[in-house]
Amino acid sequence: MENVQAEKADNSANAFGLSDDKMQQLEREVAECFNRVSFENLSNTPDFILARVAISAALEFSKATLSRDAWWNRGRVVAKREGE
Repeated sequence: MENVQAEKADNSANAFGLSDDKMQQLEREVAECFNRVSFENLSNTPDFILARVAISAALEFSKATLSRDAWWNRGRVVAKREGE
């Protein structure tokens, strides 16, 4: 079950150009961040699950902004970091 959910998250992330390796790295780093501040204590939920929920929410928000832009007939606008 855990792998199936991870695959769904990866497929969604791939639509935004994130590789499986990058997604795994992101999940690890977010989970580690939650662990450092004992964020899991608020809900008694393992860090890796909280990380997946946070990443999933961010991906869904990205989809929503793309849908909004399509609604308003705007092209996809991707912000670039300084120096890119």
